[in-house]
Amino acid sequence: MRYTTLILLALAFFSCKKGQADFQISGFVLDKTNTQVLSGVQVDVYKKNAGSEEQVHVKTMQTDAEGKFELDLKRDQFISLIVRISKDGYFTEEKIINFKDLTIKEPNFINFTTTGKSWVKIHLVHSESADTRIDIIRTQGKSACTECCPDGYQHFIGIMDTVFYCVNDANTLYEITYFKQFSSFSGTKSVITSHMDTTELLLSY
Repeated sequence: MRYTTLILLALAFFSCKKGQADFQISGFVLDKTNTQVLSGVQVDVYKKNAGSEEQVHVKTMQTDAEGKFELDLKRDQFISLIVRISKDGYFTEEKIINFKDLTIKEPNFINFTTTGKSWVKIHLVHSESADTRIDIIRTQGKSACTECCPDGYQHFIGIMDTVFYCVNDANTLYEITYFKQFSSFSGTKSVITSHMDTTELLLSY
């Protein structure tokens, strides 16, 4: 009986030590568009091991009604964690956390902010001359994302009735500045783009 008790105590001790060695990951997702927490967001956790660029999937979960997520992660020899959030109608965000920045002493908080998606329909109309050139550039709006329209000037020449679409943060301003070559015709055009909707920006020149 005595030996059985000692064995049970030893098992309890090692079990406790093992739990203490796990990383606790907690966080929440904020919807910046509406300034509120965002429920139902998919949270994917990956890790990178030493000597490999492969992202090894660890777990997929969703934020609760309060926009929170949490998991316990075994403390093994990975190099970094990749935490990625995604939800229809919102921009995907990602954070990379190095192993050395994690602690077992307290929860590791990884919080996210994302914005809703919207689109601007840029409609260019010109019917006068095949030689006319107009240059346009985005001066306000979403940039530097995988879905964003290119940075810098875009050049359009000739008679046209053309449309292209650019993604934007919902409920924010999208603005272009335009210059018509060899003329004084220039200025800006802007629209506020609504969440999960497309707003037209018409430029007739």
